Amino acid sequence: MNQRQFKYILLSAALPVELAPVLEKIRTESSISGPGRKLYMGSWHASRVIVLQTGLGSKRAADAVESVLDIFEVTRILVFGLAGAVAANLAVGTIVIPDKVASVEDLEEKLPLDPLAVNGGGFPEAAHGGLLAQVNRPYGVADKIGLKKAGVICVDMESHAIAAVAKRRGVKVSVARSISDDADFDLGSMRPKSDGGFEWADQAARETFVSAAKTASNAMAGFLDAVFHQSTTVHRSETETDL
Repeated sequence: MNQRQFKYILLSAALPVELAPVLEKIRTESSISGPGRKLYMGSWHASRVIVLQTGLGSKRAADAVESVLDIFEVTRILVFGLAGAVAANLAVGTIVIPDKVASVEDLEEKLPLDPLAVNGGGFPEAAHGGLLAQVNRPYGVADKIGLKKAGVICVDMESHAIAAVAKRRGVKVSVARSISDDADFDLGSMRPKSDGGFEWADQAARETFVSAAKTASNAMAGFLDAVFHQSTTVHRSETETDL
C-alpha cells in the first residue's frame, strides 16, 4: 500500500496518560508498536489522523516524528498533552494554545506556531497565545521564577524539538497543551527515568499529580474533539485533510 496516497494530521504526545482519552474518541484502523513508541492510524470525525506516542523528552519526540514524516504525507502536526503552568492564572485543566515556542536553553530563539481555528478561532475555555518553553526536566516552583520574568506562560519537554522538525520539513505545526500542575505546584521530587517514565521522592505529590494529569488529559481530549468536529476545513477530499 502506498502510504502517501492519503494526507494525515499527525497528533503527537509523549505519555500513555495523554493518549488514552484521545484514543477513546478516534476510530482506530491499525496500530504499530516499536521501541519506546506507538502509532495509531484512523479517523477523527472526517479527518484522517495518525496518533503518535513518542516517549518523554525532546530527542525521543523529534526522532519519532521524523520517522513518521519519512513514511506518511502529513499536512499538519498537532502536539498535544500536558504542560506545567508558569503563569499564575492557568489552573489545572486549562487548555493553552501558544503562538510561539522556544527551548529553555535559548528563549530568544522563538519558533512561530500555526493557529488552531475553532469556529473562526474562538474557544472560550482555551488560553490563546503566549510563549511555551521546552525544558529538559520537570521544573519546580523555584525553576519557574526566571521563566515567568522572560514571559513564558507554561512548559513542556517536547514541543520545541517537534516544531523544529516541522519547520525544517515544511509542515504546519500547532501546539495545544492542558495544564497538569499549576504555577505553585512543586515538581521538585519528580525525576525522569531512562525508560521514559518517572520516579517520585514524595508519594503525596505523586498522587496529586497523577489525579491532575488525568483531569488535564480528559480536558484536552474534549478540546481536540471540538477542534476536529467544528473545523470547516478538516476533510475537503479523500486525499486532503487539515485543521
